Amino acid sequence: MSQNNPGPSLSRKAGRGLLRALKGLFGGRTVRRAAESWDVLRKEYAAGRDEADPREPPPRAIPHEERL
Repeated sequence: MSQNNPGPSLSRKAGRGLLRALKGLFGGRTVRRAAESWDVLRKEYAAGRDEADPREPPPRAIPHEERL
């Protein structure tokens, strides 16, 4: 393994800081349950979207002829 691992990115550090702040405000259990609920809602939304709107092929182009 190389020693050139730059460490966590700025966005990852910010995300971890936000999560730590939310855990401090609301408690770890509440944040964990909210994250689980969010995952379930996202999966249900994706399943419903796929079920309700099947992908249809684009309309066929009709060739036109010019007549003089």
